[in-house]
Amino acid sequence: MLRRARQCVYWPGLEGDLQHYRASCTSCETHAPSQPSETLVITPPPEYPFQSTVADMFQHEGHTYMVYADRLTGWLELAHFPHAQYPQSNGRAEAAVKTAKRIIRANTGSGGSLDTDKTSLAVLQYLNTPLRSVNKSPAQLATGRQLRDGVPTARRHYKVDRHGKDAA
Repeated sequence: MLRRARQCVYWPGLEGDLQHYRASCTSCETHAPSQPSETLVITPPPEYPFQSTVADMFQHEGHTYMVYADRLTGWLELAHFPHAQYPQSNGRAEAAVKTAKRIIRANTGSGGSLDTDKTSLAVLQYLNTPLRSVNKSPAQLATGRQLRDGVPTARRHYKVDRHGKDAA
């Protein structure tokens, strides 16, 4: 609240007035975090927007929501899931979970440690594997080309397809 006020308005004693308002606001007290926040795990800051994002599902008054945010810019997206009790209705998410579990199962060591090199290669292989429904890979759909993944591939597949057709 204080950061937002500083951005928009100014008057002498702004900070004190807002602290007084906050202390006497029953709604603020009701919705304030009830537990101290956990120690943050410091990760390197992203270098460009949407390089690193976060997402979480939460419930509010019986409704399920998902919040998605960019770590660099703070860009926020919010989605409401009125029927979240039906996971089969979100086929893409369920397929992604199954794929992720297969990758993790195949690349997890003792004690649950993840072999990050093997996992990265497995994810890269997945991104280059064509989807049945469109016969293009997630990499082709997202970037217009295949990604280099260690499998020998003709150079033409690495060229960006700017017209929605396979690169020639």
